Amino acid sequence: MGVAEQALANNDVGISIFAGEEADAIIEILREELGDRLRVTDCITYMKLETDAGRIEVKFDDVAEILGHRFSQGDFQTVFASYYGRPSLLDDRMVVSTGMNVGVIDYDG
Repeated sequence: MGVAEQALANNDVGISIFAGEEADAIIEILREELGDRLRVTDCITYMKLETDAGRIEVKFDDVAEILGHRFSQGDFQTVFASYYGRPSLLDDRMVVSTGMNVGVIDYDG
């Protein structure tokens, strides 16, 4: 069996964010949205967030609401460490998806 025949498509995506109050807020939001499909690994200095749902979306206004203060794209970039999947960083959110149209279509929420 060749490599191409062994490869299986999946919907796994993930992000890593530095530990802290921002990470706690993001986890709370994603846990509410994804439930048990969100896998959280505490790596001490950072949190690894993964799902097989095919999409992780962090809306900055939702994070700001939990934190009780402004949370912008720049604030997100400060705590964002890495990802796997197809990323799209927009003014109001970060999306990592398995979809081929990430960054091409307009996400209206």
